[in-house]
Amino acid sequence: VAVLGTALGSGHIRLLKRYCDAVCLLLDGDEAGRRRANEVLELFVAEQLDVRVATLPKGEDPAELLKRAGGEALRALIDKAPNAWDHKLQVVTEGIDLARDTHRAHAALEEMLTLLARVPRGTPSGYTVQLKQQQMLTRLAHRFRVDEATLRQRLKEMRHQRTSRPAKVTGSTVSEESPRELSLIEREFLELLILGDAVSSQVATTVAPEELEHPAAQQLLMAARELLAEGKVPSFDALMLRVEDSQLKFVLADVAEAAEAKADVTEAAPQERLSKLVERLGTRRAEAQSRRVIADLESQRYAEEEEAEALRRLVQEQRARQGISAPTDG
Repeated sequence: VAVLGTALGSGHIRLLKRYCDAVCLLLDGDEAGRRRANEVLELFVAEQLDVRVATLPKGEDPAELLKRAGGEALRALIDKAPNAWDHKLQVVTEGIDLARDTHRAHAALEEMLTLLARVPRGTPSGYTVQLKQQQMLTRLAHRFRVDEATLRQRLKEMRHQRTSRPAKVTGSTVSEESPRELSLIEREFLELLILGDAVSSQVATTVAPEELEHPAAQQLLMAARELLAEGKVPSFDALMLRVEDSQLKFVLADVAEAAEAKADVTEAAPQERLSKLVERLGTRRAEAQSRRVIADLESQRYAEEEEAEALRRLVQEQRARQGISAPTDG
């Protein structure tokens, strides 16, 4: 898979997990490529996707290596690529005298423990992960000449700091590490939008952007409408290619994964789900309008006659939503 300059995020890695069990990371051999490989390791570790890192000759990219040495050289490089932990340890300790340069050695050890702290706990593959962590802690204790119990305590502190850290909010969006949740209605909308059939086209034209509250859902709807304008049917693959923002790709991958997980237990047909979605959106729209009317009444923005008419309409709308017939004379 070619990254093509895209900022790799958790959503991309979750998408990769649907198609493979292991990844070999192969980025340019210059300083920027090495640094980027080091950065994305945490994402792979957090998603528990097995990753190895092939280090290209300094200054070369994959195409240059293929041209110079051929496919066999590239395959050999991939075959001997170390796993994420070994690569990280090699990078953080490069050029450091661990016995004498105590400051840099401490910084390198903290980097390794930070990577370990990213691994989620309590997962189905928990035993295997815990075993690997135990092996790495033992290696680190031996390599840095630190008591293993001390490392274990420091790792526990780092995990606690991660779980107690508040979500970072910027403007109307939340960082990818703790994304703002989609509402149930918006999730249902996106699940129907990525089906790639007639219902996808219907939902894209039936639902208006202002009926969606989450910015990501609004932007994905606009992208779907762009596809329709070009004569293309919205689908998961088409939308992944259309959008460039990594947060939007993350949302798409997350929704697709959830939809696949519940596919076997969802009995309603897509058309039926669309009808219910439109009904729920209509109810939400009416409730929002009622709240605005009530707010206007409380702030006394209406003239006396307008206030009476607004109250009458408000009662009628609430009766209609609750299925209550209007009172009759007598």
